[in-house]
Amino acid sequence: MLRDLAKVKDITKLLLVNHPELRDNDELLILEVNTFFGRVIKTRHSQYGVGYFIPKRYVTEKKLIKFESIRRTRQKIQEEMPELRGKSYSKRQEEAQFVKLYMKRV
Repeated sequence: MLRDLAKVKDITKLLLVNHPELRDNDELLILEVNTFFGRVIKTRHSQYGVGYFIPKRYVTEKKLIKFESIRRTRQKIQEEMPELRGKSYSKRQEEAQFVKLYMKRV
């Protein structure tokens, strides 16, 4: 179990480094991590671009990497390595500061 989590952390970090678009998109990150472990199949359609296929057996047998594990791993990596934070991070921080200032006035 712990070995699998270490692998998830390594793969998540690798994906965040090589694919900046995944830094702000947990849904795509979750699909890509599961694709790496062979539990999701990435498909290419000329008309629609890239798609993902999740075999039913992985869902019913609960073989997919847990969504929360991937999200928490991404969050921890970005906390430790600020350069891997997404574009929306600073915007969210600014909005949080604005709300805090507003709430102090009310």
